[in-house]
Amino acid sequence: MGEGREGREGREGKATTQPPHHSNWRQRIWVSAYERAGLPGLRFHDLRSLAASVLVASGINVKTAMTRLGHASARTTLELYARAHDDADVEAAQSVGAWFRSSASANG
Repeated sequence: MGEGREGREGREGKATTQPPHHSNWRQRIWVSAYERAGLPGLRFHDLRSLAASVLVASGINVKTAMTRLGHASARTTLELYARAHDDADVEAAQSVGAWFRSSASANG
């Protein structure tokens, strides 16, 4: 084993918990977790996409969402992960309509 890595037993002879190795992480941990959750076929990437969408839909500042997701730019967060939501579209249309109505009544 390479330097800094311990086997199943640590230096004191006690069992250690090691991070899962990438070669077996998906099968040992991920598949088991999504099956227990009743979400067959869930990809890890799906969780990132959901997190980004929820952050943006919840009105969290996009720069904050960008930082939480580890993105280098807000553009990445918005273009790749944030999803349009029907409720947000309706709310946007209502806001534009309200602006025009108030503008028309102020001038009329």
